[in-house]
Amino acid sequence: MVCYYFTSDLMFTSKVKPFAQENGWTLRFPAFEAIDFSSIPDLILIDLDDVTSPDLDDLMRKFREKWKDLPATVAYGPHVKEARLQHARDVGVGTVLTRGQFHKQFSQWFPAKTTP
Repeated sequence: MVCYYFTSDLMFTSKVKPFAQENGWTLRFPAFEAIDFSSIPDLILIDLDDVTSPDLDDLMRKFREKWKDLPATVAYGPHVKEARLQHARDVGVGTVLTRGQFHKQFSQWFPAKTTP
């Protein structure tokens, strides 16, 4: 299972990455210009501190153009940035959380890989 994670938060990433890998996930941290659209990830995480509104608009538009069905998409940001959180909802991000909510719940987005 693959997750595209748009963030520059190395501190929190160091907590997420080992947990995700332990559960069979591969985390990729693509630059906006270098997104691999040839395969669809299972999950997209977007840190709204790193992805501004114009970039988020562009990112979501590209996802819709390239993939018929969007994977689970989660964006999170500071609770005091209500407009930014609402904008993520408005452009079609599936789940929008405050940073605190995401930090408490991040493990639910990386269920253990099951073998068929």
